[in-house]
Amino acid sequence: MSERIYSSIFSENLRELGYFADEALGAKTCHDFFYHIAKYIAPLLRKSKALESFYFQQTKDRLSYDKKYRQCEASVVQEIESSFQELHSVFEETELCDNEVIKKRFNHIKYILDTKARSCIPMYYELAYSEIQELLYELIDNPGGIDLIRPYTIIDTYNVCKEVNGKKSVTKKLYIEKFLFAPSRLDLKALREVVYGDKVEHIWVAYNFLEFVEWCWNTPFSFFEQYAKDDSNAKDPNSGMLMIKEWWVYMNQLREKRIDEIPVPFLQRDRYVSYLKLVLNSIVYKQALHDKSLSKKEEEQGEYLIPYSIERRFVGNEFGESYLLLDVRWDIAGSLETYKIHTCYGGSDSDTYTFCKDIFGRESGDKFEVDEKYKYVSRCLSDIKVSNILGEVLFLEKIEKNRKNKTVIVEVMPKNVIVSQALSQKDQVKLAKIVKKLDRFSPPVGF
Repeated sequence: MSERIYSSIFSENLRELGYFADEALGAKTCHDFFYHIAKYIAPLLRKSKALESFYFQQTKDRLSYDKKYRQCEASVVQEIESSFQELHSVFEETELCDNEVIKKRFNHIKYILDTKARSCIPMYYELAYSEIQELLYELIDNPGGIDLIRPYTIIDTYNVCKEVNGKKSVTKKLYIEKFLFAPSRLDLKALREVVYGDKVEHIWVAYNFLEFVEWCWNTPFSFFEQYAKDDSNAKDPNSGMLMIKEWWVYMNQLREKRIDEIPVPFLQRDRYVSYLKLVLNSIVYKQALHDKSLSKKEEEQGEYLIPYSIERRFVGNEFGESYLLLDVRWDIAGSLETYKIHTCYGGSDSDTYTFCKDIFGRESGDKFEVDEKYKYVSRCLSDIKVSNILGEVLFLEKIEKNRKNKTVIVEVMPKNVIVSQALSQKDQVKLAKIVKKLDRFSPPVGF
């Protein structure tokens, strides 16, 4: 390519990121553009030591948004449900309660709010909101309906001209100018625009979508099979996951070069070029503020985001890929994010699979004897990359060593750990660094 902008701008410790950024922006095909994001750029943004404060700041901003969104969504649901209950209560006391059409509409709305179907697109509460709107439109045309809907609408009139036998007459007809119920829905709509709007101004949003490309590129279809096997998802899959699955299919087709570009507007290259440039330019700005160096000690800056809790999980079966996972809750009321500690290949023929299933599938507090030298256990911990603070917190603790028969009794540590209670401040920072470098198993929060 003729221009290598970011290669020349970035300092030495970010030169590799600059190189692949230039390669992606100059890629001739859509496949090569997304390939560079998935294989190089997103991992470098996450794992680079020079970008640790940048990474944690984006994570903080994303979690702050997620918390605000969930609170706003809860307010919308509460407002819709309370408005419906009030409306229904008053309706039951009017002559309109015998109107079969209106009664049927009420029953349908009640069914939507009672079932709370997660697989509903749009979301069940949005569907309920639309149905209540239709109900109010029906009530305005029925005698006695005006007083019923006044608390939930602003009503106005318009003139209707009629001509009968050559005589013109003007009558006024009522119409709903504005709906007043569930006012928080406007705030929720504004929050959605932050992520899904045409103009993206928040760096964390752009960064989140770059991570999403990496996740799609590296995630097998078995992820969705595993998700579907979960009892809580079997009958009623989350609507957000249905959307993610659709996007994954397109990204997978692009990865396998079965399509030249993605037909979904939200996944087209131009949009992701904007995301990439927004992230890169913010790093350039941060680099300039730090005298072209991002290598300051992050511990001194206090910019680390410490997980609130972590929990290990082993999923899979003896016939295919299995995963040793880490569920992370960054905030006490935050959403759960799942990272991949290790992938076991080869099923039951794999020593690592057997080790993980036999040991990490146990309940916390289980004590058992290892019939080989303890260094075998240490080697397995090293193979799955937890011979560090993560392993000390979540996995095994040596209890007793028998030199005579060369066995060791070990205890399985608790599956779930409240980080602030289990670790010193220094070890909390070590743990945060380790989590930061793990690959995602679940999609990034915010979709």
